[in-house]
Amino acid sequence: MLWFSSNQAWEPTATKMVRDALGNLKNLTFEEQFKLMGCVRFGLDADDGRLLDWRAACKHARTPRKLREAMERLGARMGAFPGHWFATPVYIPLIAVSYEVWDGNQWLPGSETGFLEVLREITGEAK
Repeated sequence: MLWFSSNQAWEPTATKMVRDALGNLKNLTFEEQFKLMGCVRFGLDADDGRLLDWRAACKHARTPRKLREAMERLGARMGAFPGHWFATPVYIPLIAVSYEVWDGNQWLPGSETGFLEVLREITGEAK
């Protein structure tokens, strides 16, 4: 399943966790994540027929009810709203989604050429 959120600011459950000096897990804040690794979000049109709402996606993935409810509770504690969650079981290549990059003040639209440069950097391919 490929997961999406309709939260237009930031999906709180997308924020990463790190280990502190003592080895304890810590949830990063949005600002901490931006400073440490940057923030990028991917998108599809909200009316894309491949998207399933949260409950339908969980049913499709055969997620047990207790696990789904636990994820909903955890998400709520993180400031998320499960009504914003969507997923698709369909393969969607990264080049087929839009993306935006947080510059510290606002979301800026990514470009196809910029995305390809990022992919090359990540994979170590020559330009």
